[in-house]
Amino acid sequence: MLCLESSPQFVNMRFINNIADNGGAVYIEGPTSNVSFTDCQFIGNIASNGSSLYLYMGSVSFEQCLFSRGGLNSGQGTVAYAYYGTSIDFVSCTIAGNLEPDSPLMFLFNSPTRISNSIIAENSCSAPVESMIMGVTELNYTTIYGNSGGNWVGPLEEFDGVNGNVEEDPAFLNSDDGDFHLAENSPCIDTGNPNLPNDPDDTVADKGAFYYDQSFNGVEEQPLLPADLTLSPAWPNPFNARTTVELTLARSHYVEVELVDVLGRQVKTLLTGVQPAGVHRVEVNASGLAAGVYLLRAQIEGQRSQVQKLVLLK
Repeated sequence: MLCLESSPQFVNMRFINNIADNGGAVYIEGPTSNVSFTDCQFIGNIASNGSSLYLYMGSVSFEQCLFSRGGLNSGQGTVAYAYYGTSIDFVSCTIAGNLEPDSPLMFLFNSPTRISNSIIAENSCSAPVESMIMGVTELNYTTIYGNSGGNWVGPLEEFDGVNGNVEEDPAFLNSDDGDFHLAENSPCIDTGNPNLPNDPDDTVADKGAFYYDQSFNGVEEQPLLPADLTLSPAWPNPFNARTTVELTLARSHYVEVELVDVLGRQVKTLLTGVQPAGVHRVEVNASGLAAGVYLLRAQIEGQRSQVQKLVLLK
């Protein structure tokens, strides 16, 4: 797939067994490109450089994505080959089971890259990352383990043991069969970036692309009372400039509604304070914000938050 000077958003897509000269799955070019991938899988792709990704300038982000079984005809970057100022974000991604012992997983030339809440494990590679001039600039709450060319080596050495980074077996469910979900005993459960929104089971974020659902613990749950807070789907979504969401309160509560980025950093406070029972319309004004994926988080005092994913187009 080719993206030239464009800013598409890809959600819940699968890029499987593609072959190309550069960028087996995706080739992105152009300084104004701003591309995002959410809940996507890149599996079994082959290229000369960048079996999954070939990135030339622009910005690209990956959230809850899997990269596995990539291969190369020659060249470098089993997962990604990036150069000339490409800006890259990996959040809650799993990079595992890739197959090129003579290549780094990522080859970064003057391409600032941020990695958070991710797993890089059980890859055949020369190193997780090789970089020139500028490469990984931020790395936090990430597990790196069992890679044939080493783990916290080269440009990653400075991040070993800091910012929540660890080297331990992530305990995949069945990596031999390509199942990189977390097993029940995985140390990646509830040890992710605490600044990210909770997982859908309302526990602390798990590392990697697949969270472990702790909702079903063998205990019969009591019937739920009517919800104190109901959050309706934002409309429009995706949106350009403005969107609106409705909150319904069963009774008066102290309410906080905020907009955060995919790293869990607050972007805007949309509503705060005691609100009466009834329906409340909350407008999201995205002027001044870059295109991409954001999270709207609503919470009433003493209860768990509700989160909606918003996609901003420009």
